[in-house]
Amino acid sequence: MPRVLVVDDDPLMIKLIERVLQDAGCKVVTASGMAEALAAVDRQPIDVAVIDLILGDENGLDLVAAWRDRPDMALIVISTKAHAIDRVVGIEMGADDYLIKPFEPRELAARVRRVFKRLKPPAAGLSSSSTPPANGDANILRFDNWTVDCDACTLATADGDRVPLTSTEFRLVEIFATRPNRVLSREQLLDLLYGNATPSSDRAVDVMITKIRQKMADAGAADPLIRTVRGLGYQWTAGPSP
Repeated sequence: MPRVLVVDDDPLMIKLIERVLQDAGCKVVTASGMAEALAAVDRQPIDVAVIDLILGDENGLDLVAAWRDRPDMALIVISTKAHAIDRVVGIEMGADDYLIKPFEPRELAARVRRVFKRLKPPAAGLSSSSTPPANGDANILRFDNWTVDCDACTLATADGDRVPLTSTEFRLVEIFATRPNRVLSREQLLDLLYGNATPSSDRAVDVMITKIRQKMADAGAADPLIRTVRGLGYQWTAGPSP
């Protein structure tokens, strides 16, 4: 049962979302502003936060920035801002999904379920095109000086230092790692990440890859494994290590 925090300053919207998510089997906590939301997360574990961008005089993106490096919590932004650049900014700030108001409440419930599943991918979730290591746990993939743990949802260095990825950033790493040396277009990556709810702007992929590369560089990567293939897309350049 996903534990969902809904952050919105509109009481009617909160009641609507709360009812829909409860009917979908979620445990729902609500907050009308940033202080309330931060306190709610401090009090209890939250799996998915649904955050309105405009919270009176406050900006919901500040909550996204505060929580974006938490691998245990997915973030969905809801907003009346429908321009493509607003969606890109939301993803760039660390949101896992972006839904435009007004929306079909059942669509929100579906997106909550989807990002919740990505927090803990199933053990059997490796693609048939993946190539696991020759020995060891099939869900732990090793590439040069990197380890991708598909069960724990972590990317770590050879020394065991974890790279602070969001749930969607890890999912993107997992997509690449289970398809080593394949060139994947932006459209393919968006479809694998979002399914039928694919954002209209493929720049979301570019933004996430830039952030992943930077985080890997900060962790000591001399040559990040995600290579740009001009005109085609991106490629995970290393095969699994034995």
